[in-house]
Amino acid sequence: MGYSVGVVTAGSREVEVLRELPKTTVISLNARASTSFENVYGPGGRQQLLRALAPRIPAELVPPEWHTCPTVLLAPVANEVPPTLARSFGGSMVGVCAQGYLRRLMVGKQVHCQVWDRPEKVLSHVVAAIFSEEDLGWQTPGWLQHPGPVFVMTRGAAGCELIHDGRRRFVEGCPAEEIDSTGAGDVFAAAFMLRLRESRDPLEAAGFANRVAAYSVTAPGIQALDALAGLPTAS
Repeated sequence: MGYSVGVVTAGSREVEVLRELPKTTVISLNARASTSFENVYGPGGRQQLLRALAPRIPAELVPPEWHTCPTVLLAPVANEVPPTLARSFGGSMVGVCAQGYLRRLMVGKQVHCQVWDRPEKVLSHVVAAIFSEEDLGWQTPGWLQHPGPVFVMTRGAAGCELIHDGRRRFVEGCPAEEIDSTGAGDVFAAAFMLRLRESRDPLEAAGFANRVAAYSVTAPGIQALDALAGLPTAS
């Protein structure tokens, strides 16, 4: 979409492929292994196993000059992003993918849902919180009543639901021939935050993110987005 991107992460040699992406700066905490999941798809849906876990990302790894960038997405997959980071981006539009705070994890074991511990530490400082209905599992969490952010619950191919101040609005998804859905939620979150910054309209941002996420599932890995954005294909 023409933006310059900064990535702060923790991982092993797999992180190096990110450095090949155009207009992308990567800062990584070196680790023996990258956080890795195995997804098993069956008639009952997706099961996830945690195969490896990288260390938590220290807040000081974020360069001071990045604390004033226009748009920030906190995207933990395994509770590795310190919640205190949410309040450290003065003037930025900050969003959070709640997934990583809603997972109970043990290496070698199946991933299960858990209650988000002290969600107000994050929600008080973000404009949007994005998660899937799968992330919630059996929960009907009280934090959905938090008065600050727009909550965006994705429903896969069906679309997404916006929740704010007790009001729910459904945004229909886009038809697509699904080849590989892994990462579609992450694509949705990034697209949502960028268009929200541009339009200041959550409904417009949700519709745009639905379209980009639908496009992303039509080829393995990031191949569909390669074609869309002219990115180099990672081997």
